[in-house]
Amino acid sequence: MALLRIFIVFILGLFVINNGYSQSLNMSKLYQYDNNSLPTFSGFAYSDIWGYYTQDGKEIAFIGSLDSIHFFDVTPGTTPYQFDSYAPGGRSLWREFKTYKNFAYSIVDQGGTSEGLVTIDLQYSPDSIHYVGRDDTSFHRAHMLFVDTLNGHLFLSGASRNNGSEYWDLLMYDLNVDPSKPILIKKIDLPGNYVHDMFVNNDTVFCSHGTNGLYIYKVNNLGNYTVLGSITTYPEQGYNHSSWISPDKKYLVWADETSDKSLKLADVSNPASIKIVSLFRSALLSPTYTNSIAHNPYYRDSLIIVSYYHDGVQIWNGTDPMNPIKVAYYDTEPNNTNYNGYAGAWGVYPFFPSGNMAVSDITNGFFLLSIDAALPLEIIQFEAEKIDENVTLRFELNLSQFSGKNIEIQKSFDGKNFTIIASIIPSTKQDQFIDTAPSLGNNYYRLHWLENGKNNYSNIKVVKFGNQKNYHWVLQANKILRLNQTTESRIQSVRFMNLDKVIFESTEETEIQIPKNLPYGMYILQTTLENGQQWIQKLNLQEN
Repeated sequence: MALLRIFIVFILGLFVINNGYSQSLNMSKLYQYDNNSLPTFSGFAYSDIWGYYTQDGKEIAFIGSLDSIHFFDVTPGTTPYQFDSYAPGGRSLWREFKTYKNFAYSIVDQGGTSEGLVTIDLQYSPDSIHYVGRDDTSFHRAHMLFVDTLNGHLFLSGASRNNGSEYWDLLMYDLNVDPSKPILIKKIDLPGNYVHDMFVNNDTVFCSHGTNGLYIYKVNNLGNYTVLGSITTYPEQGYNHSSWISPDKKYLVWADETSDKSLKLADVSNPASIKIVSLFRSALLSPTYTNSIAHNPYYRDSLIIVSYYHDGVQIWNGTDPMNPIKVAYYDTEPNNTNYNGYAGAWGVYPFFPSGNMAVSDITNGFFLLSIDAALPLEIIQFEAEKIDENVTLRFELNLSQFSGKNIEIQKSFDGKNFTIIASIIPSTKQDQFIDTAPSLGNNYYRLHWLENGKNNYSNIKVVKFGNQKNYHWVLQANKILRLNQTTESRIQSVRFMNLDKVIFESTEETEIQIPKNLPYGMYILQTTLENGQQWIQKLNLQEN
């Protein structure tokens, strides 16, 4: 069984800031590194940030400066510190990273730089990092990279040589043979042209094409692509910079790196018809200024986490895609008084198991931030599937800070009246339940839990079982019910139910006398056979 993934969603009693600017909401600074002796470019010293963690609990963050990569041990329970740094040889304001297994990959993008693809082994962290090699045979510089971990493919965007004549939209590498030595699969030119950034999942590539909008491609193992869809004009359009997919793969959030443009949240469940469902933005300086600039968005479960120029790290609860709600933030550049130019957070790594976040600020360095709120349970996934004659319920839950005693699995035959059929104990790693006695007709399932005195429910899942024999009771005169045909197994029970309870129960085989004093009205009959089969039907008891 898969482990229950532990993640958090903010359902908070939020307060509104009425007295002007505040540097943070529900977040605190644990650590900051800012070395004023580092070289700068137009006043900027730092670029992107990424992270790495191990099964034994170590958490490592690394940030780019103009000429080096700086590595920090940020393992919970220890005092954060820089334990190593490495200078690959070039100097660039743009320095980007991604990881695969125990390897980190680094690129730069600045005229004249020729670092190519740098590979670093992180498995000895925090004792040391090991430089593996640098490959500049295929390109000298690129703007972004992304690892498709499901297929072991590394993608680079906006790659070029320094001869001014060779440019490629994407480079695709194989990491399966030896991740310490990526193998070039193909140099790819795309109809959207230059790719600024991309998100990749299972060889589906969401490409930010700058002023040309966003395209979705399917790329096979040989590097050949198919266009799945695109959106080239949309509200508040700017320079399409970067994107990230939701855990259920239905929604994509992207940032336009342009002043006064909102974040976009789009339904991409049908790539051929991309639909923007909401626009939202940070504007800590409002109402005086609202022309902020979003840079890099991420999803961590239902949280949308964005690094913002000027406004630091901004977090929304994206449970309702139509209405993302801001729940936390930390401004890493509190001294800015307007949204002119560029200042503040470049990137954020929000995927540490501890929940801490590593943030890079282009002038103020590396921040390690924590979330201050105690957060309730979230249903990450809840699905119901018919398998043979049973219904398998699968669920992924956040139980890390759950304060209730258990989570109930409830079942209904009409979608209104539910009864408990099982309980999930928080201390276990249960991630599925099998209902071995589903009813003929619709079976409705939901999860219920009580927390802080409040009843909470999941969405309802419905599984239908056909009544192959079409058994049903026929109402006769004098409140008598007769079965329309003989059942293949003996009747175990027939329950007469109204909306909130069982009125009476019968074990008669083919004919039932309804009590004379039973009021007229609508009832539900639940018939159970000895072989476990059930069927449900409605009975409208009316005066003849």
